[in-house]
This record gives sequence, structure tokens and C-alpha cells, in this order.
Amino acid sequence: MMGYRAAIFDMDGTILNTAEDLTDALNWALDASERRAGYTVDQVRQFFGSGAHVAIERALAVENGMDMEDLEVMARRTRIRPRCGAHSFWRGMMSGSRR
Repeated sequence: MMGYRAAIFDMDGTILNTAEDLTDALNWALDASERRAGYTVDQVRQFFGSGAHVAIERALAVENGMDMEDLEVMARRTRIRPRCGAHSFWRGMMSGSRR
């Protein structure tokens, strides 16, 4: 049996709280494009969950008149959730019981 030498995964929002960095980056990009900027961390949290492209689409939708409540409903529908068994897999990885 071949053992694992490394595990690679996306830590953004999983282990690291990057909401403020994502907010700064999104506001910078929108401002540089002469679009509405100045979104709060709470607003940007509703934009992310399906990648940067979708976050920008959501920010532009709000700029064009979409209500934040409608955006929240849309974000809940498209939010990616862990696969069944993912939590126990990572607990096992962190405890060293899986190799």
C-alpha cells in the first residue's frame, strides 16, 4: 500500500479567516475598474463561496440593483458543502490515523 507524503487542500475560509483580505482585494479590483467599491466584510462573505469569478458577478449584481437579501438567498442555493464523510476523513488525517 502506498502512503501519502502530503495533503494539499484549499485553506481559504476553511482554516484561515481571509474574509478581510478578500474584502480588500475585491474592493480594490472593483475600484480599479471604476465600479462600486466599499463593500463590508459581511457583504463580501455573501459574495464568496463559489470562487472569485462568482464573487465578482455577485458584487456587480448588487451594483446593478440586486437587493442584498435576494443575493443571500442566491448564495445559499449555490454554496458548496462538504461531501458526506469529509469531516471524519479530516479528523482522521489530523489525528494521524490515516496515511
